[in-house]
Amino acid sequence: DNVESGEKPAIQLLTASQSVAAQYMDGDNLVLSNDMPLAVQAWMEAFIGRHGELLEVRRKKRKGAGRANGN
Repeated sequence: DNVESGEKPAIQLLTASQSVAAQYMDGDNLVLSNDMPLAVQAWMEAFIGRHGELLEVRRKKRKGAGRANGN
């Protein structure tokens, strides 16, 4: 509602994760984009270069988990 009144919105959360932003967009939250400062961008590129990118790993389901057997 503060965007409609012309006021600058208060930042509640700041993230570089597209999946986190998507989760908030699925809810009732206003998600805005902004340019990342060059110093932060350089730090993130160096960090990912050293440690690699975090990959989301899907867990294996246990046999029979989440299914109704009817037995």
